[in-house]
Amino acid sequence: DHKNLQKADDWFENLREATRSQNCANKRHNSRTGVKGVHLRSWGKYVATLKVGGRLIHLGCFDSLDEAAIVRSRAAARAFGEFARE
Repeated sequence: DHKNLQKADDWFENLREATRSQNCANKRHNSRTGVKGVHLRSWGKYVATLKVGGRLIHLGCFDSLDEAAIVRSRAAARAFGEFARE
């Protein structure tokens, strides 16, 4: 896994051992909301999700983007530790 997300930066200091799940947790992700794992649904609620071990986990529906982002961020930190990425 590349700590700084630069695939071309293969210096030893930038690399760390990681499982496939941890490596995927550290990937960049662009969503329309700007928050990884948070999507705005047609009924006006923000839905937070997290994928762990190939399984999609529904974290809840929220009225605000900030609420959904906080819940998603905390869940990612618990699941992936240092590999969690916003």
